[in-house]
Amino acid sequence: MGRGRGRPASNDSRAASVAKKTAGALGGAIDRSPDEDRSTDRHRAVNGGKQMRKIMSIAVAGAVAGASLTLATATQAAADQVPRCVKVRKFFSQGGQRYVRLTNLCAQRPACYTIVVPHQADPQGRLPKGVTKDVQYGTTAGPRALYVKNVAC
Repeated sequence: MGRGRGRPASNDSRAASVAKKTAGALGGAIDRSPDEDRSTDRHRAVNGGKQMRKIMSIAVAGAVAGASLTLATATQAAADQVPRCVKVRKFFSQGGQRYVRLTNLCAQRPACYTIVVPHQADPQGRLPKGVTKDVQYGTTAGPRALYVKNVAC
């Protein structure tokens, strides 16, 4: 049975409704002549090329900007880096005091350091050129040092 009040739908009306739906899905391409289709396709090809060039230029510009930003960040990080002159030779305790033996590996400059101790103010100091020194940083009743950090002088 067809639509409506029990009347069978004719094959012509079905074909017409299918043609309308297809034309709507194709954007009305059925109603145009072949010459119009060719000119529209040529227009799309030209504009598609412009659009692709625009997308590629944006992508290339983004890549160049990202690379220059990375290079600038790496250069700044290298400039901000402190020379690693202070070397820990040994942690030890003597007479109820805690010590760390530090050596300045840089023969040309003095080195500055910070001894990192949990829950206390971190002791800081300076080592002259090429010197090894025992530095007292607390008592055996307090916590041990975690590490020694090189800092800028």
